[in-house]
Amino acid sequence: MAGAPEYGNCYVFCSRFPLMQPLPYGLHHKTISVENPYLFSRCSYHVLIFSTMASVNPYLELLKEELLDKCSTINPTINKLRKLQHADFKTIADILYQTLEGNEDVPDSVKRQEGTTLSVSTLERIFKYGYLPNKRDQRVIKTLNILAIFVDYNDWDNFVQMKNALFQQGDSIEGMLVDIVTKANQAEFNAYKALPNIETAELLKYRTENGSGYMRIYNVLVQHSKKGWTIGNEGNPSGFTQQKVWIESMSNDKAVVKTQEYWYLRWFEVPTQLYRYIYNEENEQTKTLELIDGEWKISSVFYPSPKNSVHITHVVFAYLPKSVQKLAKAIMTQLNSN
Repeated sequence: MAGAPEYGNCYVFCSRFPLMQPLPYGLHHKTISVENPYLFSRCSYHVLIFSTMASVNPYLELLKEELLDKCSTINPTINKLRKLQHADFKTIADILYQTLEGNEDVPDSVKRQEGTTLSVSTLERIFKYGYLPNKRDQRVIKTLNILAIFVDYNDWDNFVQMKNALFQQGDSIEGMLVDIVTKANQAEFNAYKALPNIETAELLKYRTENGSGYMRIYNVLVQHSKKGWTIGNEGNPSGFTQQKVWIESMSNDKAVVKTQEYWYLRWFEVPTQLYRYIYNEENEQTKTLELIDGEWKISSVFYPSPKNSVHITHVVFAYLPKSVQKLAKAIMTQLNSN
C-alpha cells in the first residue's frame, strides 16, 4: 500500500481483485468501474480507502507509553523523547524477549500460547506507521497480548479494562474525551448566551482555570460584557456544530484532540438594540486535555484567526456614499466610546 495516491484526507489503494472482508475499523471499501485507456474497455476496481484524519487508538497510545517507560528503565539508551531508530526497535525486541522469558510470574502455558518474541518490523509498524487493534485478527491480538504482559497486565483485554477503571470509564476512553470536548463547546456557547452577565461555573467544569482554553473565553466574556454584547437576545440565530472529532495522541495524563467546527455568532448590543458583529467561521481546532486531580479538563485550545467574520457597521458603511461615510463613522465612534 506504500505509494498509494492521496485523495483529500484519505489514501486510496486500488486492486483488480476483491478485498478480504470484513475490513478493520477505519477502512472503507468501494467498487468502481472506470475506462482503462490501455485496455480500451471498462474495468472494475476494488478500492480501499483509509482516512489520514482517523483517531489514534488511545489504549494503544497508553500501552506504547508504558512499554517505552519500562524499556528505558531497563536500558537507558531507549529515550522516548527522541525519534526511535531501527537500532532502538532491535533493542526493544531483545528486551521484550529477555524479560518475558525470564519472568517467572508469567506461566509457561501463557508463554507458549502468546509467545515471547516480536519482530523488529512489527515494532516499527506499531510505532511508526500506525496499528489497528483489530480483534478479528488473532495475530494482532497476540501482538497486543505480548506487549500488555510485558508491562505487567494479564493480556490486552485486561489492560483496556484497567485503563477504563483508572479513568472511571465504563465504555471507552474515546467516548470520554469526545464527551468532554462536546460539553465544553456547549458550555462556551451557553456562557455567550448569558452575557452581559459573566457566568463561568459551567466553563470550569471542563477547562482548567489558568489554561489558555479558559482564559481566552473569559477575556471575550469580559470585553463583550463591558460593551453590552450578547447572543442571548430573542430571535438570535447564533449556533455551532461540532462536525468531526478525532484523537491525535494520548498518554496517561495528556491527550490531544482535534475537531472540525463551525461557529456562527451574531453579536447583539443591548444598549443600542443593534447587531454589531458576525463571527462566521469553520476551522480545525487542536485541544489539549490534561488529567488533573483525577479529572480530564481542556488546558489549551488552538485555532486560526478569523477569516470570514465582519463588523456589521463596516458592511453598512460600504454601501453609503463616500461623502456620508466619514460623518457616519465619526458618529459610530462617538457612540461606541460612550
